[in-house]
Amino acid sequence: EAGKMQLHLEQFNVHDVVAEVVHTVQPLLEKQQNQLKVFYDPQITQMYSDMTKLKQNLLNLLSNASKFSAQDKIELNIIQDMQHGFGWVEFQVIDHGIGMSKAQMAHLFEAFVQADASTTRKYGGTGLGLTITRKFCEMLGGSIEVHSELGKGSVFTMHLPLNMPKKEDKNAATAIQLAHS
Repeated sequence: EAGKMQLHLEQFNVHDVVAEVVHTVQPLLEKQQNQLKVFYDPQITQMYSDMTKLKQNLLNLLSNASKFSAQDKIELNIIQDMQHGFGWVEFQVIDHGIGMSKAQMAHLFEAFVQADASTTRKYGGTGLGLTITRKFCEMLGGSIEVHSELGKGSVFTMHLPLNMPKKEDKNAATAIQLAHS
């Protein structure tokens, strides 16, 4: 169904969106006795994108970070980046939980796939959260990457345009294509 979804672009306050997501994920953080530290780049206030898809992506990443960590500090860093004359926002979720091997990461974004059967039994889940997150990032003109080490934690980084270009904005579309090459 994700291939049939449409974007609902709007201007919104990034701080308000993050505050709402943090409020939503707070019970899971408390259950796992995790603490969340949020860092905002002071240059970032407004974003023009699909707010609902951004919220879902942040919820997926923060929920996973908390699910696979216990009594830990989780970080959400929101940083502005300029590439090819175009503004980007980098949302970085860092945990120090169970981490993943290279073999596990190779299949991470596939639908209905989790790290391995023992992870599924112990932590639950459908194996769709990261698949959806990657698809939404792509729909928003961005990307997601992961760096992880087994037993040491994971870093998920979403790169999204600060201002999603309108169809008629060919310069912004070119900047997005350059950033992905």
